[in-house]
Amino acid sequence: MEFNSLGYVLFYALVFVLYFAPFMRKPGRQNLLVLVASYYFYASWDWRFLGLIVLTTLSSYVTGIAIERRRKKIFIVGNIVLNMGILCVFKYFDFFGENLTWFLRMFGWEVDWVFLNLLLPVGISFYTFQAIGYTVDVWRKEVAPVHNPLLFATFIAYFPQLVAGPIEKASRLLPQLAEAHGWSYPRAVMGLRQILWGMFKKVAVADPCGTLVTTYYAGDDIGGLRIYIAAVLFAIQIYCDFSGYCDIAQGSARILGVELMDNFKRPFFSRSFIEFWHRWHVSLMQWFTSYVYIPLGGSRKGTARKYLNIMVVFLLSGLWHGADWGFVIWGVYCGVVYVAEAIMQVPGHKSSGVPSFNDIPELFLTFSLFVIGLVFFRLNDIETAFMWNVKYVIPISIALYLMIRLTFVVISRITSTYIVSAERLFTFKNVMYAIVFVSVVAAIAFGGRFWFHLYGLLAGVVFACEWRTRRLPVTIAPFPKNRPVRFVVYFMFYMLILAYGLFRLPPLYDDTQFIYFQF
Repeated sequence: MEFNSLGYVLFYALVFVLYFAPFMRKPGRQNLLVLVASYYFYASWDWRFLGLIVLTTLSSYVTGIAIERRRKKIFIVGNIVLNMGILCVFKYFDFFGENLTWFLRMFGWEVDWVFLNLLLPVGISFYTFQAIGYTVDVWRKEVAPVHNPLLFATFIAYFPQLVAGPIEKASRLLPQLAEAHGWSYPRAVMGLRQILWGMFKKVAVADPCGTLVTTYYAGDDIGGLRIYIAAVLFAIQIYCDFSGYCDIAQGSARILGVELMDNFKRPFFSRSFIEFWHRWHVSLMQWFTSYVYIPLGGSRKGTARKYLNIMVVFLLSGLWHGADWGFVIWGVYCGVVYVAEAIMQVPGHKSSGVPSFNDIPELFLTFSLFVIGLVFFRLNDIETAFMWNVKYVIPISIALYLMIRLTFVVISRITSTYIVSAERLFTFKNVMYAIVFVSVVAAIAFGGRFWFHLYGLLAGVVFACEWRTRRLPVTIAPFPKNRPVRFVVYFMFYMLILAYGLFRLPPLYDDTQFIYFQF
């Protein structure tokens, strides 16, 4: 059951009605409803994998209580080995066997490895990490063990964030699930806005971008400019797809009274690669920081050890995404760039405020570094990925960066006030007016062909909205305060979602699964 499906709308509507019914105003009853709904939601993909999530739940629940009664490492080690063992069997067994067979064959040894060819259970990487994080927190005495099995099972299987996160810490999510939640109109409005915004990013931007990316990557005779465009569009696709999912998850949970963490904090407005990784997939990076980087010594054992620990984190992050050398190389690449910036003492901008118009060259440079890595992430052919980067993506990125940097230098030389004037010129309203004007002109000039590529302008709307709200903690679109205008915007978003989703406006195909469901 996909978030962007009619089935989910009907499913969530039923949960909503029952959740706020007068006879449900107790945490135990609400959690029982949510748990049943979560198991049904998960079983809609493949009911056979319910056993895995139940096993993870039982082992982690028992481990927490066992640690409280007898503080022995065997309990936590056993639970980690069990859950990571399940994850590795389903996700990495064949990958390990394939590469071991290849390695031994280099020395003349033929090994008849048994390949399982198992279907990867959806969301297993997310709920496994959440369960392991809980047991480690209990061991560290950062959270008390849960004695209520219903509460704990709901924590592991909470359907809004079950299959693709964010990976929540027990100290944040458990107290919220332990309370009864009543109806709140402001909270519901906020949640529905976030769901609408997430659906817009997923259906109207990510899916059509992904179709063009697939077309370009599958082409036999593809030019350098198309390769660069495909790489950029994939960056937009994966961001709008994953952050769109997180918006829908947050909105769905918010209506039910639960606040999930922000998994994305406008990452494409990062002024360095270090800052980028404090804004992208935040829950995963916090998990690796808490349960891998710090236990390895963090930055407490010298500079060389610190950089090694960072590389381990990024290597594991690459492997976490899947059993493929493209993910491994992507992880190593990100680690090398991150460490290189750390060695050069590039600021992480944690306390330097929000980006401004002056930071556009740095924003583009950071975005380009990310795009280069995504070529390895997207392609299965490592040799081709290296070739594309070296021949096309990197040279074009460098040329564009130098042009942008030179433009800003010339402007600053001409007048010191021009940048301020330019920032005032490129206000949110002016940018939106420009997008509407370009849309009208393109529709008149190109007719039907324009509608095939409307998503390009819609992506501009997404990033214009994020730029407009960059000083605010809220990450959704800045909907107008005027009620009639606001409802017009709602209607426009809704119609665009229908056009690209229900009506299948070209070039969208039928395969619209969220990208991170496969991880």
